[in-house]
Amino acid sequence: MRFHLKFSRVKPAAPPAITLGADTNPPVAGPPNQSTTTNLLVAKWDTTAGFPAHRLAIGLKYTGVGAPGAQTFATTVYLWEDQTQAWYQLSTGTLVVGQITFFDCIRPLEPVPTQANQQAPTAGSLALYIFVADPGAGAPNGTYDVVVAPVASIP
Repeated sequence: MRFHLKFSRVKPAAPPAITLGADTNPPVAGPPNQSTTTNLLVAKWDTTAGFPAHRLAIGLKYTGVGAPGAQTFATTVYLWEDQTQAWYQLSTGTLVVGQITFFDCIRPLEPVPTQANQQAPTAGSLALYIFVADPGAGAPNGTYDVVVAPVASIP
């Protein structure tokens, strides 16, 4: 299996790497930009067979000295909406190192097939921003890798 997105955060700060918990929360105004945002997932709404994504699977891996133990990492998922040009909080939860956690996702019904709808920047796709917070002193220094994939709903 290969997840759609992998991004890393470090603790403590070690430029040019991005520090754990240093991402903007909530994300800044403006449309999704994959070339400058490493924690942005842009994916199709559904599979080629037509099954919609209804959850996100997010995993967390730690590499470093020591072990994070049962430390939890607060995580928030935001969804980009084209008509209002805004990010909306979609789902929240906690990650634990070495586990996959499922987050809610939405799949709107198809819009009317007008030219404007079909040419929208994210027409037919999800644009999701994933924020993972630094839980503080309980999390050891090291690299935290996050993997994200939409999960299809198959009857």
